[in-house]
Amino acid sequence: MLDKVCDVVKGHIERYAGLSVSFSDQINCHHNYAALENHYDANVWVHRKGATKVRQGELAVIPGAMGSYSYVVEGKGNPEAFCTSSHGAGKSYSRIGAMQMFTTEQVIVDLKEKGVILGKRKKNDVAEECRFTYKDIDKVIPKLFHIQ
Repeated sequence: MLDKVCDVVKGHIERYAGLSVSFSDQINCHHNYAALENHYDANVWVHRKGATKVRQGELAVIPGAMGSYSYVVEGKGNPEAFCTSSHGAGKSYSRIGAMQMFTTEQVIVDLKEKGVILGKRKKNDVAEECRFTYKDIDKVIPKLFHIQ
């Protein structure tokens, strides 16, 4: 899937912008899946919900919510964590709670103030994925990675 997306993006940029495109250091980082892996000399099914596998030296993405930053991280290969990294900062509200707390208009105004264009036709569910639904990734990341 990553290769297909890269081909489409490359084709559009080269065709419409007239620029030459090449990709390097691609990060193919999916989440919410189960995989058969070997840990502690045993084959076990590992279910990662809101998490991704990232072995030592591999790159992964910890995405921010709409209107917040995302982070590219390098795996430490921690066997106690089954070489797993979080896939976000964690939630502050459930989907229903967020939709009760924040209006679509509030979210769209917030995104516009941050210069974010929301490319979505149906907007009645944007509050459930707005940045206010999640913990502030800029406060969570330094705690996880000892960044000051």
